[in-house]
Amino acid sequence: MSRTKSELLSSMGSGFEILKAITDEVISQGGSDEDVRRILKDQKVKDEKVRKQIDDIPVSEQKFFTFIVDFDDSRWKKFPFEGNYVYVNENLKGEHFPIRHKGKCEVTVELVRYNAGKTFAEHLSICNEQNAPEGDRAIAETFYEQFPGERKKGLILAPCGSQFERGGDRGVTLVSADDDGVELDIDWVGDRWDQGLRFLVPREIKPLDV
Repeated sequence: MSRTKSELLSSMGSGFEILKAITDEVISQGGSDEDVRRILKDQKVKDEKVRKQIDDIPVSEQKFFTFIVDFDDSRWKKFPFEGNYVYVNENLKGEHFPIRHKGKCEVTVELVRYNAGKTFAEHLSICNEQNAPEGDRAIAETFYEQFPGERKKGLILAPCGSQFERGGDRGVTLVSADDDGVELDIDWVGDRWDQGLRFLVPREIKPLDV
């Protein structure tokens, strides 16, 4: 079935963002307005599919920021870690925070907050589906330094793409920040975070010296 524009939304205003997101997903997979109506009428499907669609939709407070990151700065390679941190997990080593890019780059990130609480496993799965670039300490800490007002609004989590294993448990390394300061920590992939916090997600990384 070819992709077509939905007429179901043609007369609707901006107050129907959630319905629009569901409809766009159905249309993108070759469905029709009838498929949307069936999904919305079928309580079982609504519980299992529509609710997940709603849970995965970022809320309207999402913001984009563009700034320069120097991935070759020597401080990213130093251990013990060089930075003004309020907490550093004692199990962390330099190899747990690999720097994944080189040179100076223009980086665009997005602050995402979901409609429902997410585990890191769920969040990283969504990022993978969206082909988001992997984050690292250089991106996260440069963002916190250049936009300190954002962390004062509430907790921000920046997973840095490195898996940490201990005793059979899997964790992900992260650089988190709030009004108290910046932390280097580990969080287990299955732990669920409250919906009020925001995730720092890289969206585009453009080298400047090419």
